[in-house]
This record gives sequence, C-alpha cells and structure tokens, in this order.
Amino acid sequence: MREESGLSQAEVAERIGLSLKSGKGYISHLVKGRIKNPPSGRIEELSSYLFLTGLFD
Repeated sequence: MREESGLSQAEVAERIGLSLKSGKGYISHLVKGRIKNPPSGRIEELSSYLFLTGLFD
C-alpha cells in the first residue's frame, strides 16, 4: 500500500507528525510487527492519513 503510493517510510512518518529520525524507525517496527500495542493516538493519526490519501478504503 505505502510502496504502491510511492511514499517512503520516512514520508509517511513525517505526514503523521513524527520526526524524520524516530518516525522512520517507528513505521519500520510497526510494519514488521515489533510494536505490539501502539498508542491509540498514533493509530488514529496513521489511519486518518491513510483514509485521507486514499491509500486505504
């Protein structure tokens, strides 16, 4: 989904309000299942971004 849109992990992180350095690692860990219980606020930010950009219907 992210790759199909042409976005890097860093770009997704930046668009949901994370810093470039920590955000890229956060998205990577999230995708790989290393973050078992992400904060609900972060989930809401990510899902809102995906819906708004049409990456997830």
